[in-house]
Amino acid sequence: MIVPKSRTQELLHYFHDVPSAAHLGVDKTLEKLKNGFYFPNMKEYVQAYCRSCDSCFARKPKKESTKAPLGTYVSGEPMERVALDIFGPLPLTKRNNKYILVISDLFTKWTEAIALPNQESSTICTAFIDHFVTKFGAPLQLHSDQGETFKPIFSRECAIY
Repeated sequence: MIVPKSRTQELLHYFHDVPSAAHLGVDKTLEKLKNGFYFPNMKEYVQAYCRSCDSCFARKPKKESTKAPLGTYVSGEPMERVALDIFGPLPLTKRNNKYILVISDLFTKWTEAIALPNQESSTICTAFIDHFVTKFGAPLQLHSDQGETFKPIFSRECAIY
């Protein structure tokens, strides 16, 4: 159906503002309109209408980042900074392991991989001490993605220090 210019605002209101329209973005609103209607410069009208919508503007997240920018960290000697991460879940092995604890020295890039049955903090801590600290000593700093499994380790519940 070709829509006269005098009715485009009413149609845009219906396809964008009413509760069943859900204030969809430009692309989805345009797709819904294209299913049954046409008017010249439809895309530009939809873009302008969505940009001027107060409800969409209020709900749209701000583009400003609340996180600190990523930076570089230069490690100056072996065992100054060691990174920990969990890889998995993987298929269950014959020894009932599903995860791998990956430990890497950020200076030398030496990496150790330790098979784990689960990703509980106590299991990670024990494996870290038994398979890494006893071989190479305790690092000055530990680095991780700050996942839930690593929080007890970084809160000194782990008996490394």
